[in-house]
Amino acid sequence: MNLLFRDARALALAALLPLTAHAADSAGVACQGRILPASRVLRLAAYSETGSAVVARLAVDEGAEVKAGDTLAEFASLPGARARLAEAEAALKAAEAALKSARAAGAAALTEADLEIAAAEGALAAAQLGGDRRRLTDAQLNELRLAVAAKDAEISRLRDARPSFVERADKGVAAAQASAETMRGDARKAADAETDRAKAARELALKDYDARLAGEADNLAMLRARLAHGQDLNALPQTLPAELTAARRRRELADSRLSDTRLRLAADTARAEAELAAASARVESAKASLATASVRAPIAGRVLRVHARPGEAVGPEGVAEMGDLSHIIVLAEVAAADLPRTAVGRKAEIRVPGLEKPLTGTVSRVASLVGPNSLSEENPAAFKDLRVAPVEITVDEPGALAGLIRAQVTVRIAP
Repeated sequence: MNLLFRDARALALAALLPLTAHAADSAGVACQGRILPASRVLRLAAYSETGSAVVARLAVDEGAEVKAGDTLAEFASLPGARARLAEAEAALKAAEAALKSARAAGAAALTEADLEIAAAEGALAAAQLGGDRRRLTDAQLNELRLAVAAKDAEISRLRDARPSFVERADKGVAAAQASAETMRGDARKAADAETDRAKAARELALKDYDARLAGEADNLAMLRARLAHGQDLNALPQTLPAELTAARRRRELADSRLSDTRLRLAADTARAEAELAAASARVESAKASLATASVRAPIAGRVLRVHARPGEAVGPEGVAEMGDLSHIIVLAEVAAADLPRTAVGRKAEIRVPGLEKPLTGTVSRVASLVGPNSLSEENPAAFKDLRVAPVEITVDEPGALAGLIRAQVTVRIAP
């Protein structure tokens, strides 16, 4: 019987389709709609890590205007979340200090190891110098002795020749003075000037002579020092094998300790960095938990309904519902057969129960997804299972609908 009834119903609908389509073409598209904010009604849910969230404080009530980010409700888990965040932040600071301390200790340890290596290298160099001492040959010593004797003789010759050098210089000055005494007037002045030049030349020549003598004396002292150093070297033992071996062993130990220090510091630093990363992750987790311990307004708007009061557990309907009532639309359900005659920009008439004068609007969006209807007419004979698509209509005077959110209205879209 049911099968026969459905077939008969289908045949009747098919017979009426041409008439229905003709009537709709002349009268527009009639459908049902619902008043909604353009932002839609937002249901603010709650999250709890230990079961249902319990409201501890309600910061707003129904009808309150709120700004984006305003706190709407706080849950009983908020104090614990704050404590966990404070504890995590303290642990993070301790981890940062530990990493800083590890790096400072590492720098000090490396400096100490470097100083130890420098000392070992100095000891090794000294031991190598002692082990590399060489005696001078007899020929080298004789060469130094002959050089000392030659330089000594040269100095003696210069000292012995100095009086005769001074005498020659004095004779030149005396001749100039004698020549000046025989002249008068301007000639005498010129002769006196020549005498002065002769005296200056005498002093300069003596200074040069004495400087040469002093230089030769310095060379003699250097040769004697080299001769004495050579004689001292020959008096020392040629090798120091025990000291050299100990110095090399000290250097090897210093290198080994430096390598161990670097490995230990790398491990300590890596461990401190891992602890810092873990502490940072705990802080982020605590911040996330703190964020879920309260509900904040995601947008500016009005609180439409409160579902949970202080002391109540938040149910499936959430804590509250809100929406932005500055922009109100009608979300109509247009039958799939009427969609080809529904387009953006078409005018629409909206009849609201309780309002004598119908409102006007404009189709602003037509959805492409078809699904079952959720609205139905009051007429019991109207179809209850239609395939419809949502059509958004922007209301020309939204202020009249601010208190009628979710109310069902009748819509007629102009042809």
